[in-house]
Amino acid sequence: MQKDIKPAASAADRDALEAAGLIMGEKRGRSFWLAATERGRAWASQNPAAAKPTKSRPVARKAPAKKAMTAMQKLVLLSLLPKPGPRVWQKDLATPVKSADRDALGALGMIEFGEGPRGEVWFEVTERGWGWASDNLDADLPKTAKGSVEILQSWLRRVKIFLDAKGFALADLLAPAPPSASLPERIRSAYLAGAGGALTQRVFLSVLREKLPDVERAALDDALRAMHGQDGMQLSGTDNPRELSPADRAAGLDYKGETMFVIWMTR
Repeated sequence: MQKDIKPAASAADRDALEAAGLIMGEKRGRSFWLAATERGRAWASQNPAAAKPTKSRPVARKAPAKKAMTAMQKLVLLSLLPKPGPRVWQKDLATPVKSADRDALGALGMIEFGEGPRGEVWFEVTERGWGWASDNLDADLPKTAKGSVEILQSWLRRVKIFLDAKGFALADLLAPAPPSASLPERIRSAYLAGAGGALTQRVFLSVLREKLPDVERAALDDALRAMHGQDGMQLSGTDNPRELSPADRAAGLDYKGETMFVIWMTR
């Protein structure tokens, strides 16, 4: 019967097969009967591959690109970090979290969230979320958003706890002192200053000492002796003692029994 054929044969297909002599049809009451003719059986035996259903080839679908976080979603993430405990409850947040922002942060792997026994929503920042925050503390945030003052206060409280625990002053955080240069680095800088920024220029030690007034003479002498012959630095005396001023003579450095008055740097 036609109703038992899968897929169902349309009237156009049925008429075409009948016209080709491959099937014959007969209406019996409300049903329509179909039967293969000898010609149809012969065709089927000669074309077995035609009876096998073709497998549909899956269509490759491009995965949707992940959207970058919005300014509001960044604020939501940063608002979770200063709260104590791994889980933060929605009711404890000054900024309400919309479901769209919550789902987006979850899809990006920045947070995990769920519901408590009373249906209260909780949030937990993942390692990826902490990593993003560490690298993006200067991220652009909404110019105006509900609860911004409360979020700032939460961060300031955590900063105070950190400073107290480490014994740091606020200036250590907001205006840290630049790292001090080593004495050899300062000697090199003083040499370049005395040589007008050029290498392979003769600079008298009297000039070098003037540019390092805070360095004790013994410490500077020891550093110069250690640097002599290293990394393109050379100490030398003079072939013309008459050119030495009293200051140049006073600034002289004894190196293995020879008085040095000049410093050279070639690189």
